[in-house]
Amino acid sequence: MSKRNAVIVRDLIKIYKLGEIEVQALRGLNMNVRKGEMIALIGPSGSGKSTLLNVIGGLDKVTAGSIRVFDTDLSKMSPAELVNFRRGTVGHVFQNMNLIATLTAAENIELPMAALGIKEDERTRRVEELITVVGMKDRRDHKPGELSGGEQQRIALAAALANDPPLILADEPTGELDTENARIVVEYLRKINQELGKTVVMVTHDPRIARVSDRILRIHDGVVQADVAPTSEGQQADYGDLLRGRVDELDVTLAGLESQFKAGTLTGDEYVDQQMSLTKTMEVLREELHRLGIVN
Repeated sequence: MSKRNAVIVRDLIKIYKLGEIEVQALRGLNMNVRKGEMIALIGPSGSGKSTLLNVIGGLDKVTAGSIRVFDTDLSKMSPAELVNFRRGTVGHVFQNMNLIATLTAAENIELPMAALGIKEDERTRRVEELITVVGMKDRRDHKPGELSGGEQQRIALAAALANDPPLILADEPTGELDTENARIVVEYLRKINQELGKTVVMVTHDPRIARVSDRILRIHDGVVQADVAPTSEGQQADYGDLLRGRVDELDVTLAGLESQFKAGTLTGDEYVDQQMSLTKTMEVLREELHRLGIVN
């Protein structure tokens, strides 16, 4: 692996079996992530984004192809080796936070270190350092139920950093948050990327969140369809094309929902819930297009 690369993925295939049915989530996907980079993965539901993140993080095994993370070939590792890889190399941040309700914020951050047998004085020092990094020192003794969603996610981010992993994988880290809390959380992710030198790969459906990253990779049907730098002036048109394509996809999906409802394959409640979710995503995309001065 080049000294500049944190992740190299080549010809990656992942097939799931659902009974007698095979679902190909990744279809020969290729990507590179440079050390110290922050990458956003975007794309429609079912495109393979979360599957890719799980494979990079050692949570799932590939069907074919190769994946190297900091010179470690994941495809050749045993389950026990993958556990050690995850503990030492990867920090996971999930949409649902994964905090333990009975522990305080500080104890949730300390837990991954305790699992590795790190001495108590070192754990205490590290908790103080991390809880300060995410701006939550005054909330250290609060349990998750006493914290807002944004505060919980910042504690989850600190916990992901507990064992000082070089790679942070964030799967829809702002998916359950309102706009302001989402902005705060992604700013802390960027701070960790820039100030602590962590490589960050983030899945998001929100183009405003994606724009904070160095590059946006658009995943569709299990492959990378586009790779753009949203901060580069010359790439703005490409980024706009990505957004317009996503709006068009949502239009088709919404029309399909209506057909399913009329055909009786969706209940009224299911139709309303899915329609509201898709409409909200559409509003975000159109707002971003408007900000770019693009009329869709």
